[in-house]
Amino acid sequence: MDKSHNFGTYEITLSKITDKIPAVGATVEAAEGNRIISSVITNNSGIADISLESPPFSSSQSPTALGRPYKTYDIKVTLAGYTPVIFKNIQIFPGVKTKQLYTMKKSTDNPKVRVFI
Repeated sequence: MDKSHNFGTYEITLSKITDKIPAVGATVEAAEGNRIISSVITNNSGIADISLESPPFSSSQSPTALGRPYKTYDIKVTLAGYTPVIFKNIQIFPGVKTKQLYTMKKSTDNPKVRVFI
């Protein structure tokens, strides 16, 4: 683990429910409140990685440290023809890769945005 930087990584792997193939070309946005911090597109494997700021590593090493040892972000995923999804309060720790799997749902199945808290 790299303790010298105050960043963690969020990795999401997306597939399509219709055929379980990778969801290539999906937009993945990380936000703090209403401010978008980063936006990336999934690759040919349906994977997107985003490097996000976190508190210092030292904040997770002391029980008396002030504040939380992680920072939270909201992640929004969109793909044409599929229902957008928002993951709220994703925790990012310094030097750690947070991984998530998700299967996109056709927008005809449920056209409303899906929110997970």
